[in-house]
Amino acid sequence: MELALDIAAVGQPDALPPEERRRTWTLDVRPSAIVAQETLPPFPLGSSPEDIQRKLEGVVNGRYDPATVQVVMRMASKGDELRLASSGSPDPADAEPVLDKLTWLGMVGLQTSAGDVDAAAKQRVQADIEGIQALQMVDGVFVPYRTDGEFLPTELGFDSKKSQYAGRNGLLRNASALDFLIRAQGKGYAVSEDAIRNSLAYISARIADAIRKKSLDDDLTIICSFEARYAMLLLAQEDRLDSSQLEEIGGCGGADSADDPPSEGVFSQLVTLAVQSQYGKKVNPAETLTTAYAKPSDYLGDLDDYRKAVALSMLANADADAALLKPVAESFLKRDKPLDLKTRGWLARSIADLKATDPQPLKVADLELSEDNVVTIKERGDGILESDPVAYSDLHDITVARISGPDSQAFFTLSGNLIDADGSALPPRVCAAASSGRRRERKLTSATTI
Repeated sequence: MELALDIAAVGQPDALPPEERRRTWTLDVRPSAIVAQETLPPFPLGSSPEDIQRKLEGVVNGRYDPATVQVVMRMASKGDELRLASSGSPDPADAEPVLDKLTWLGMVGLQTSAGDVDAAAKQRVQADIEGIQALQMVDGVFVPYRTDGEFLPTELGFDSKKSQYAGRNGLLRNASALDFLIRAQGKGYAVSEDAIRNSLAYISARIADAIRKKSLDDDLTIICSFEARYAMLLLAQEDRLDSSQLEEIGGCGGADSADDPPSEGVFSQLVTLAVQSQYGKKVNPAETLTTAYAKPSDYLGDLDDYRKAVALSMLANADADAALLKPVAESFLKRDKPLDLKTRGWLARSIADLKATDPQPLKVADLELSEDNVVTIKERGDGILESDPVAYSDLHDITVARISGPDSQAFFTLSGNLIDADGSALPPRVCAAASSGRRRERKLTSATTI
């Protein structure tokens, strides 16, 4: 790295000749190791002891520095695929606005702390609630973050271009925050009634704006957006949607163009079905899926993880049965990297809305560890068994077996320093940035007065 300073005397910027004003230093910089995280596909947990380290060595050897690798084990009965997929810690690299992060952390927290006697878990959820409420303005709108000065119009939801839709934007973040607050209140957490009431009034006004836009310009863009229909779903759940408003989305659905993949059209249809179902209409999500796909394993297969998680949540709100939900849920476990926070938040939302009977939970007593003093496993409030992070090097000759309880599966997440960033499981843009950072000299220039 090269550091260059331009030096000038106070009040006499040209006192020194140009060749003497510039001071340059060359510094050797060795980048820190790149830390990666991987989630391994689940494997059946049977009565025969499984050597944990041997299960992982094919991934660790030659890829990670073994001395830096930490492993977290999660285990659950078969049928708990959604809970397994939505578990985990938030990625510190997430650059979500504060409101978004609090909302999705809260959604996941509501799931993992369900029935939990751990006071700290419930305190974290309550802190998320209070953080979100602190971001609400007097008219009910939630701002994305706090600022020392005045908020910009766009931060309050106003469009910056007069030629655009004249209403307020940011409906998705407002609906998401409201959704979480309503759910938290239903779980017994302390939530301000004013916060919920003002937020409902805000999104009701935004839906009225969208309907007015459709009426004046015959424009379905706003009312048929996912954000608007998600907000309408919440209004329906709170008995704040009337039949005339519901009719406004009757024409929403299907892909925007013939070039869109089939799942985009299915996604839109499922959102509308969810709103109609929550209003009280009888809908048939099975017909939507079976018409679009040849077999269950194809359901929503060409959507990315985030949109698939949203679609799964819409299926749950449309009262889809377990046969429709299971193949989509299982697809989240067949992957080689962790899900991001907002995707896990939508999965947690799906779990909360499922009408199916929960499977028999796996208990710590159902497992046998050869060295239980090395690996500590706890029962979470939502039926998942989860270990504390344990060093890969400490797993030598440690085995785990299921000695009782339901048919189960194990799910490992490991993290550590990569040996070669070019072969990492990180997204290409992260690897590219890391590699170019090693090869490229960076020049820093500033003015110093003496």
